[in-house]
Amino acid sequence: MIDTLTTRQRQIEQAFKNEPSNLDNRTSLFGQGIGPVSSSLNPYMDEADDTRNLSVADILQQHQQTVKEQDHGLEALSRVISRQKNMAQNIGEEVSYQNELLDDIGTNMERTDQRLIRETRHVKLVDTKSNTCGYWIVIVLLLVAIIVIAVIPFGGKA
Repeated sequence: MIDTLTTRQRQIEQAFKNEPSNLDNRTSLFGQGIGPVSSSLNPYMDEADDTRNLSVADILQQHQQTVKEQDHGLEALSRVISRQKNMAQNIGEEVSYQNELLDDIGTNMERTDQRLIRETRHVKLVDTKSNTCGYWIVIVLLLVAIIVIAVIPFGGKA
């Protein structure tokens, strides 16, 4: 293990001195799976299967096609969001209108409640007066009956 580290140290020193004599590639310097170039640590070094056999122009064309598709998708999304915005504004206007109607109904109910309370007092007053009037009628009838009873016995013997 120490021999391996010593050898690698020499290889690294040679690489810094720009002596490429012993360097065939990075794999010989760092070994398989060691360092930032390793495919296990850097997934961007592996080319995708769908672009492996394509030229740069083909890849550029494929990228432009993907961008166009994304633009179309974004335009469709923009239209959907615009429709939702219009719907939200219409709902907001309808809610404002309904709130005004509810306020009007509340005001009318308060007025009606006050009128109902006032008329209930009037009905109670009339009821009280009508009961008092009935008592007066009964009192007058009893008075007349007493007078009639008092007059009839004296009227028959005289």
